This record gives sequence, structure tokens and C-alpha cells, in this order.
Amino acid sequence: MRIWIRADANEEIASGHLARTLSIAGELRRLGARVRFVLAEEESRSWLQRLSGNPDEWEVSVLGLSYGKPDEELPLLAKLAEREQPDWILVDSYAVSGDWFEQLRSTLAAALKEKQGAENPAPGLAFLDDERAFDPAVDLVINYDPDAESLESFYQKASFRLLGPKYAPLREQFADLKPAVRPSVRKILISTGGTDPYGMAKRLQKLVQCVPETAVMAPGYPRVEKVAELLLGCDLAISAAGTTLYELCAAGVPTLAFSMSDNQELFAKQMAAAGAVTYLGDIRSQEVLAELEKNVASWLSEHGAAEARKRSAGEALLLRQQESARMHALTDGLGSRRIAEKLIQISDRGCSGRKDRLQ
Repeated sequence: MRIWIRADANEEIASGHLARTLSIAGELRRLGARVRFVLAEEESRSWLQRLSGNPDEWEVSVLGLSYGKPDEELPLLAKLAEREQPDWILVDSYAVSGDWFEQLRSTLAAALKEKQGAENPAPGLAFLDDERAFDPAVDLVINYDPDAESLESFYQKASFRLLGPKYAPLREQFADLKPAVRPSVRKILISTGGTDPYGMAKRLQKLVQCVPETAVMAPGYPRVEKVAELLLGCDLAISAAGTTLYELCAAGVPTLAFSMSDNQELFAKQMAAAGAVTYLGDIRSQEVLAELEKNVASWLSEHGAAEARKRSAGEALLLRQQESARMHALTDGLGSRRIAEKLIQISDRGCSGRKDRLQ
């Protein structure tokens, strides 16, 4: 089976699209699929090589276009598809639209039918979405936002849907972790993600001095390669609302989350509503910053990390055990595997666009 992944990375959009599709690509390859990354520009190839750690690990096609011009891609994708004949095209991009997917399907179908004379030659289309900007008419849509119920009502056009946090495509190192809740709090993680415009890492370090050991993932600190191993060794975490929250769920680390952008604020509130984290607030608010020390101290005390505890040690341990179990049930790190298996399963049933090749 041949599967394309249409994604990009550059200074403007960073590496998120490629990072999460790389995880899916690894699972697809494990299942025997042949994966090709189709990128807009050479800059994306450089990002892919850095992320994978091996410049020759993946088959790559570069369209030679500037990022953000999806309409110009259509004839190039059709020409490439005539030669490669993919069974699936998995798209992960903020630049596309519902109309674009319809045009892609018809362009591919026309090009391949003319070449092959098949009745229904177009590849299956899958879309990895996290914006909900439109309801795509694709064969498979994937959205791993925490608010699974509203996702169900939003996506109506796709033939198959994978919705909710269990499909979060985390890195392979997070697959099927076994969270361990220790009797006392000895180590806390502070994470701000890829940016720290408010200096939260240093600010929070001062507030958690009651904890014997602190690990930091933030700009200006040593890069962590074995993140899953680090998280499994932490008892609590204070983190910006991003992909790290899903990783903390997979590792079962009770977490206090904060936001510093609009999309982070919505995500943090959704994760809190799902019972995965405690939400501190948006630190762009002076009121939240003013209450930061008190709120962090209260949260640490409740979780058994401060000298003057409001709960007994046994109650604090039970609280952390319950939170850890709830988090891991939400996201267990097997999302990429589930996505890959679903793509293969749909193809085996002959339900995607390339019915002529998949039956």
C-alpha cells in the first residue's frame, strides 16, 4: 500500500504538522505501508530531515511551490499521482479548505482515469484537523481535540471519523506508557513549550522550591530528547497548554496548566473540562499573574508537595493516583497506531477512493 503525507514545516508554521505526521508515518511503515512525504518547498525537506534524524529515512517529493498556495498544487499532485498511484493522501495543513478537497478529488480522478481507464481510480483522502474551520468531504477525518461530543456533531461529511484525545498522534516513545504514582512528590516538571515570552520558567522555578527536584523544558534550557522517560520520573507538572499536555496524559503526570495565547486558552479549558488538568488561567491577564504565587502554592499543597499540607499524605497520594488514571484514560499514547490501523482497515474493506486497487 502506498500512502502520501501532504504536510509542511517552516519558520512561519513551525514543525507541528510534520512532527505529528511523522509519528503516523512510523506506524504505517510498521504495518507494511510505503510512505512518501509530499512537501511544498525545500525548506520543509530540511525540517523533515532534522525531525527524523536521518536525511534518507523517508521518500520525499517536493512540489517546488511556496507554502500556502494549495490551488497551485493541484495539477502537480495529479501529475505525481499518475506516476506513483497512491492509495491514500493524508493531508495536514491549515492552508486548505473544503472546496480544495473537492477540487483535489476531482482533479486526481480525472487525471488517473484518463491514464488508467479505471472507473473509480482516485486515492482515498484523509484530513488531520485541529481547527474545525470547515467540514471536509473526505474519506477519513481525524481530530483529537478533548471535546469529542462537539466534534461528532461538527463532522458530518466524512465517511469515517476518528475523534477525541485517544487519537492524539504522539511520538513513538509515548506509546503505551505505564504511569507510576510514587508515595511522595519529589520531582516537578515546568514546561513552557517552544516559547516563553513571559519568562514563566524562571518565575515558576522560584515558586516550586518546596519540591526537592525540578526539571525544565523551555527555551534557553538543555534540550530533552527522551521526553517520555523524563515525564515518567516526574510527580507533578506545571505546563503551557500545548501538545505537552497530551504527553503528560500519556505519562499520567498530574498537571497545572496555563495558557498564553487564544488557542492555548481554549485547549486548556477543554482539557480541564475533561478532567485531565487543573487550569490556572491565561497569564496574559495581570490578575492571573498577580494570583500566580498563591494559586501554585495552593495546588502544590493540595497535591502533597508543600510543608504545610491541607491534606494528609494518604489523601494527597490518592488524589494524584486518581488524576493520573483519569489522564491516562484520556490519552494513552497509541493515537498514531490507531490512525494507521484505521487507514489500513478502510483500505482492506475497499471503502476508500481507490476501490479499483483496494478490492
